[in-house]
Order: sequence, then C-alpha cells, then structure tokens
Amino acid sequence: GADANWIAPHGGFDEAGYSRLEQITPDNAGKLGLAWYLDLPDEVTLEATPLAIDGTLYFSGGYAEVYAVDAVTGKQLWKFDPETWKRSPDKFTFGANRGVAYEDGRIFVAEMDGRVDALDAKTGELLWSADSIPADFPFSNSTGAPRVMNGKVIIGNGGADAGARGFVTAFDTKTGEMAWRFYTVP
Repeated sequence: GADANWIAPHGGFDEAGYSRLEQITPDNAGKLGLAWYLDLPDEVTLEATPLAIDGTLYFSGGYAEVYAVDAVTGKQLWKFDPETWKRSPDKFTFGANRGVAYEDGRIFVAEMDGRVDALDAKTGELLWSADSIPADFPFSNSTGAPRVMNGKVIIGNGGADAGARGFVTAFDTKTGEMAWRFYTVP
C-alpha cells in the first residue's frame, strides 16, 4: 500500500489501493470537510485519480492536459497543455484521459494521438515527447494511464476495433528512446 505519497494509480507501485496513513480513523472521519476547490472551466471529463507527491497533486484532464496543484491550498502551480489538436486534429476526439505516472522527478502522460510526454514535476516543462503509435497503425487513440518501473515508462495501445494488433511499448524515462515493444497478439 501507499505511504505518505500516492505515487501511482491505486496508490503505490503495487496498485493495492490502500493507504497506510493513520490520521483518518472511523472516530474522526465524520469531521472531514471541504478544505478548498479548484475550478477547471475548460474540462469536460476528469477520469483520473490524482497522484499526491510531496504536497503536490498531479492529474490529467480530458485531453491529456496535466495539472500540478498545491495539496494544502488548492493553488494551481502549473498546467501543461500538449495542444494535440494543433498537431493531430484528425485524432482529436472526445477527451478521456485516465491518468499520469511518476518516477524520479518526472510526470508522464499519454496524449490522444499516441504521444507519451515526460514533464518536469516541479515546473511542468516538457522534457521529451515520443510517439507510441506507428504512423501506419489504423487505430490512433491513446487514453490509458502509463505505468513506470525500473527506468521505463510503459503504455499499451489496442487495435481490436480497427482489426489491428495491440501492443505495449516501453520508453526510457530519462531520454524517451523506445526500449522495447511487445505485441499482445501474434
């Protein structure tokens, strides 16, 4: 389970969905209340569980925007907009993004057109961007939350609806170079 930081979907890298923190108990849970809220007027869907790392919440918007928010005050620290609609307007459909990943000071997000972006967690600066979907692949949408482990950021892409083979791709977290690709169907 997760400790003080919620560093991956469902908490820790084991994705147990469990927090070992003990400040909230059955005896004091009824005293919880709203501490702050954040308006995000340009968002239509928020489907991702935020990550909580060293007092900052990180989460993705519907079109793979990434937000960094101070967990105590609710102040937005930075926002990254990949502007997928500028580069790939034909792949810009209804926005649904399922989350971000974190490792070694970097936030990772998958864009709708299949690009994987690495951002500096402190500033939101784009460190690298790599294409996880080949140009000739008939299915072009990527909405899943990436996973990280052992210096690799991993994203899966399915193609069953378009009659294509699904696959999983890993990139080096520091450089963005493709490390490997595994096809889930021969």
